[in-house]
Formats: sequence, C-alpha cells, structure tokens
Amino acid sequence: MEWIIVIIAIIIFIIAIKSKNKQTEIQKKDIFEKINRECELEQYREERIADTNNDERKQELEDKRAEIYRLYENCHTLEFEVAGVTHRSRTIKDEIPCLNIEDEIKLVKEPTNQYDKYAVKVVYDRKKVGYVPREHSKMVTRMIEEGMIQKIIVDRAGISRVYSWEDGYIYLYLIIFFE
Repeated sequence: MEWIIVIIAIIIFIIAIKSKNKQTEIQKKDIFEKINRECELEQYREERIADTNNDERKQELEDKRAEIYRLYENCHTLEFEVAGVTHRSRTIKDEIPCLNIEDEIKLVKEPTNQYDKYAVKVVYDRKKVGYVPREHSKMVTRMIEEGMIQKIIVDRAGISRVYSWEDGYIYLYLIIFFE
C-alpha cells in the first residue's frame, strides 16, 4: 500500500516540476501539503486497521461492547445502516472503515433537508458521515427532541469488496440505546 502512495507522490512531484513556470510558490506549497495530508491519512488508516486486527485489541473492543450492553441493559435499541455514506468526500470515506465502538458519533437534526423534513445527519469528528435512514428518521427525531437517546455506538464499519482492485462498498452500522 505504501508503494502506491510513493508512486502517487512521485507523479505529483514530476507534474509540479514540469509546470513550475506556471505555478507560484504558494500553489506548490499547497500541493505538497495535500500530499502530506494524504500520506498522513493513509498511515492513520493503516494504523487503525492494524490496531483493530490485533487480537488483544479485538478483545478490548468486545469487552467495551459487553460493558456498554450491561450499562444500558434496560434500554431499547435501534440498529441501522447509515444512509448516504457513498456520497461523502474521499477523506471521510477513508475514515469510515476505521470507526469502532470507541468513536464518538453524534446525531443532528436537519429540518431544512429538502428530501426529508425529519432528516437526521450522522456526524463523526464534526464531519457529516451520512444520514439515519428515512424509515427511522421520524422516530430518531422524536428521540432527540425528547432526550431519549442514552448512547450511540458503532456496531460495525468497513469495506466490502468482491475483487481486491475495486473500491468496494463502504458500510457503517450504528446502534442507538434509548429509553
């Protein structure tokens, strides 16, 4: 995976050199900052995936999951796949498969949404990840308004691929614990 990043960086570097007469110093700096951000994001993603694949880490996450279920055993649950994930930016799409039970997810009403007056956006790290599916949006809106939501957790997240060379299907499932 790292060699792909290196090749991309080399290609962008060559393009930057060939067009140096047309670019100002500020534009060049922006290109290198973008490459650096992409490399850092890829490294972060690889570290998160490696961390999740670690057996001890898996057990730790399962223990946290069991603890959350114990804490909220008297609550009802609503499980769903987040809608609209495929329409997000490349940056957030790269982060979604790395999400786990420890990540803080927020639900924010979006009453001005032109497609659903009960729309509820799913937010991670101040970035919109997607939406609560339409069939649950009215109920979740009511839960938010009435303060019924006790906890929101990532149930599972990842990329489903048939072939290794395809982008695959990015998915994110959440569980809401509510009274």
